[in-house]
Amino acid sequence: MNIQEVERCETFRILAADDDLVIMELYQAIFASIANRTETQSNLSDLEMRLFGGKSITSPKPSFDLSVGYQGDEVVELVRESISIHQPFSIAFLDVRMPPGPTGIWAAEQIRALDSSIEIVFVTAFSDLQPEEIIRRVPPPHKLHYLRKPFHAEEIQQFALSLSAKWRNEKQLKNILSNLESLVEERTRKVSVTNAELERELAERKRLEQEKKRLEQQLYHSQKLEAIGRLAGGVAHAFNNLLTGIIGNINILSTRIPDECQKYLNNAKSATDRAAQLVQQLLMFSRKSDFELEPVELNRVIGDMYTTIRPRIDSRIGIEIETQNDSLLIKGNVKQIRSVLADLCNNARDAIEEVMKKETAVEPPASRFLITIRTGKVEVTHDDCSRNANARPGHFILLQVSDNGIGMSAEIRQKIFEPFFTTKDVGKGAGLGLAGVHGIVQQHHGWIEVQSEIGKGSTFRLYFPAAES
Repeated sequence: MNIQEVERCETFRILAADDDLVIMELYQAIFASIANRTETQSNLSDLEMRLFGGKSITSPKPSFDLSVGYQGDEVVELVRESISIHQPFSIAFLDVRMPPGPTGIWAAEQIRALDSSIEIVFVTAFSDLQPEEIIRRVPPPHKLHYLRKPFHAEEIQQFALSLSAKWRNEKQLKNILSNLESLVEERTRKVSVTNAELERELAERKRLEQEKKRLEQQLYHSQKLEAIGRLAGGVAHAFNNLLTGIIGNINILSTRIPDECQKYLNNAKSATDRAAQLVQQLLMFSRKSDFELEPVELNRVIGDMYTTIRPRIDSRIGIEIETQNDSLLIKGNVKQIRSVLADLCNNARDAIEEVMKKETAVEPPASRFLITIRTGKVEVTHDDCSRNANARPGHFILLQVSDNGIGMSAEIRQKIFEPFFTTKDVGKGAGLGLAGVHGIVQQHHGWIEVQSEIGKGSTFRLYFPAAES
């Protein structure tokens, strides 16, 4: 860019300070001549446009608004006022010595403190300070200039045009940088928001995929149990027909053989009775066991069962029953509910005994080993249903049996309701107890949730639909 031209027509405020009246009049004459040339140029531009049309080829010149002061403190006040009205000076021409008041160096320090953008030109014939000292007191050096007296009018004009253009360009660049910083901050904020949304979306997608996988596993497990149940039901039905014939013939034969043979016949009858019980368990698992559902008070069943369960469990194992005072009415079958409770307590006892085997010979207090039976009313929400594929929202009665026994791994938890699956020693269980519990609860239109970890015991939660009182 030609330093004698400014790209667009503007008015720049110029400050001049000198204690010499003649020099001040010279400043006024110089800037008056610039103003006259600017007006003449404007008239020529208008004439060009009228004669030739279109845009004028003459470059526009800036105009200047000169303010003068004769003392250092006076020009400082002028700068302070310009800042307050948002019309700052672009250049300050300062004499170094302005007796009897403060020096131009002092005035420059005050002005720089008020306005860091202003261009300062020291106009002097002599300075008792070295340039390094002046730069130290009035930084930065690139906005500090010198003009030796006596000066020519063209030098003042050159400084005015070039430094005003520099001042304006720095202002524009500062605004551009500020706008760019704001734009970068806004873009960064938008990117951060987008990234956060993307992270939430990815996390939600991952959660949904995990949820889908879990539900698929639950569905597969339910379908697997359903298929096993149908198979077990068919086998149990056919086997039951065979047992009926065998038991009937044994009963007839018992009336026709000598007494010394009755012992062997009784052994055969005991075996068929156990086989019949096995068939009934298979039928319960397959949900083909016939029984009627009627209103049952769950707390009363548990209270009656305590006297039956207590003698079957080691005295070192405590049994706690926590029930609500409210009536807990379900539509069920008393016999089947008793069977469910007995099987769950037996399993809890066996799990605790596994821990007791590892204890020292000194008997621990009864509270060390504990089976807890809880009941209560619960409200199942849609969110709760995500834990179990068979769950559904509504009002339910909860039967919970917990123990502080050996616990189960996740792999075992997946198989505990399958018929003939057992972790017990041979001869200590056919693996149909929990399978039967699962079938009975489903025939009561409920479901089971299991929580267990190795070394942390197990909790079985059975949900039954609440019956109308």
